[in-house]
Amino acid sequence: MKTLKISALITGLLIVANAQAFPQQHLVPGGIAIIPLDTTQAPTVYYNKRRVLSVKKDQHWLAVVGIPLSAKPGNHLLKQTNKSKDISFKVQDKDYPAQYITLKKTAKNKRMVNPNPLDMERITRERKTLSKALATWSEQTPSEL
Repeated sequence: MKTLKISALITGLLIVANAQAFPQQHLVPGGIAIIPLDTTQAPTVYYNKRRVLSVKKDQHWLAVVGIPLSAKPGNHLLKQTNKSKDISFKVQDKDYPAQYITLKKTAKNKRMVNPNPLDMERITRERKTLSKALATWSEQTPSEL
């Protein structure tokens, strides 16, 4: 009987966790835009010339758009390849609190501010790997939410 109660509790927690898994919209730099799409077919959508995720939720297609921190407040556009009219959404301004870090003056910490040639080679290598990963797109869409 105790195992059944624990199993039911875990199942309930998983259901609640899954219900919370879909992101909330925050139309600010660094936030997310959830844009309804007028289509019955799987759409192809772009924001700033980059492909964005489109998912089917409750029988409707939605574009899930990550808004860069560098985004300026105002109107932004999505382009849907099978539609002639762009989709507009408005980004609001947001002030984030400043955070500062103070480093003790050590040789290792100095390299964090002024990397040596070996550090620069590593940074360049890692930047190429990261750029390649960020440029990767998978046609596999998440299961229906």
